[in-house]
Amino acid sequence: MTSVRLLVLGNGAAGAEKQALTLAARLRTVHDVTPELLKEQGIKWSGELEEKLQGRRTRVVWLLGGPCRGFAFTAQDAERMVDEFVNALSNDVVVLVTFSRRTPKDVQRIIRNGLYERFTEPGQVLMWDGTEKRNPYYALLSTASYIVTTPDSISMTTEAIASGKPVLTIGVEHCKGKFQRFHQALFKMNATTPFTRDAVVAALQRCAAGSDFRQENTASSTLEKEISMIVDAIVDSVHVAIDKIEAS
Repeated sequence: MTSVRLLVLGNGAAGAEKQALTLAARLRTVHDVTPELLKEQGIKWSGELEEKLQGRRTRVVWLLGGPCRGFAFTAQDAERMVDEFVNALSNDVVVLVTFSRRTPKDVQRIIRNGLYERFTEPGQVLMWDGTEKRNPYYALLSTASYIVTTPDSISMTTEAIASGKPVLTIGVEHCKGKFQRFHQALFKMNATTPFTRDAVVAALQRCAAGSDFRQENTASSTLEKEISMIVDAIVDSVHVAIDKIEAS
């Protein structure tokens, strides 16, 4: 993890100061997911999840974000995604959903209704909305057969990739800008795949074979290296901006 402490001295040059502050705000850890963390959280939550899931082994984890510049995440988007989601899955799965605090209430309602209507057995759908005191987010990454993500969060996608599970991204065709470019790059690297019925089948086959994405494909490590290079470049830019401020 790279960190920067930004100290602004005096009045400085307004443009350089703004640039430095902007770059510093953008500088962040991509994710903190490690095999050790997933193992620890998986063990911590195993008893509670096993009881709630009633022994079901095919576990689909759906990570939902919220609106951003590249993805509006409207009610129409939610209706389209939940229809696509339920139509691609078999009747015997369990669906584990985590909403972000950014997820609009009407989107949450549409997702909830669509899933409960399709999967009607007790314990077949479990949801967390981000307001709970205890949230099994990392345990869900650990226990997932495969993970579905919405296209609005780079950090959420990289966390899913780091789990070593197959990652399917739903709704990519409706995002734009840097998010579209980001996901297209991941598809080309085979780090993730667009959500389709065929992709679901392939993910389950990999799960049955016991495949770990991190071992069978170097895309995840390649992604980490590329993001690390980007972060390093941002750090260098911050230092240049700070030098300009201090020299003014």
